[in-house]
Amino acid sequence: MARTAIQRGTIYLGIGFAYRRVEARDIRYQIGRAGQFSQAIELIFICKGCRKPSTKVVVTGKLVVLAGWGHPNSPGDWGDSMPLSPMRWSGFKATIQYPRFPFGDQGWVTEFDAFLKDYLDRSGAQVLLDYREHDFKNEYQLHYIKKELTPEMPVLVTGVIAGRIVPVDQWPNKREIPAQEFLTLADAQKVFPDLALKHSSKRFWGPIVDECQHGICTRFDSLDVFERLSR
Repeated sequence: MARTAIQRGTIYLGIGFAYRRVEARDIRYQIGRAGQFSQAIELIFICKGCRKPSTKVVVTGKLVVLAGWGHPNSPGDWGDSMPLSPMRWSGFKATIQYPRFPFGDQGWVTEFDAFLKDYLDRSGAQVLLDYREHDFKNEYQLHYIKKELTPEMPVLVTGVIAGRIVPVDQWPNKREIPAQEFLTLADAQKVFPDLALKHSSKRFWGPIVDECQHGICTRFDSLDVFERLSR
């Protein structure tokens, strides 16, 4: 796995119908090829209350992970039930339900986006992963592992503002992790000399493979950020 494990998170996954919610721990993920899908997302997690890990390879749909547990269910699949006339041969009564939107309809996506925005605005919950716009077949997106990071790659340093590590309680927006981006490792080391590709430091966890404004980059998390993502 290319990323630090998320100790506790709530997974929302929408594939054609309404989003499903799963509370899980030790969530790990990576992006790689699965059949014709060059950018499939492999999720490994342990469902709340379970002991054995589950694996899911996502090759279509929308994926969001929020920090922690206790988040609400998203809107469900079914509309109101409709009573049917009693059956002549038995006298039994029945009801029928239809999905609120057809399979694959944009209505599921629009509804979830509105639900999530409203919930985040009200609760301040933190989004850890957001792959609602992910392209599962993008052949041109580079896939790196940690060993392939080089000093010439862009660097993203999180938990910092204007060259200074900032505690969580001083972040301007608690739902958005502050960060600085540098063109190369050398540029980043001018501001944060303890950054290194071979190991973490006393102030930063990393390096981690990530994507930033300039493409694939090396990411270093301040210890506050690392602890927040590991809850």
